[in-house]
Amino acid sequence: MIPIYEADRLEDLPLFDRPPQAEEDVDAAVAAILADVRTRGDEALREYTRR
Repeated sequence: MIPIYEADRLEDLPLFDRPPQAEEDVDAAVAAILADVRTRGDEALREYTRR
């Protein structure tokens, strides 16, 4: 069953309880994944899918 949340503000939803992550960290992680996929192609995609 998919949970349905009702809140007056988005900040009140439980999914926002996790700590924020620096944008630079996210950018670096995405860049590394894209570089890996460019280098290893489908094998890298299968590996990331299994994660």
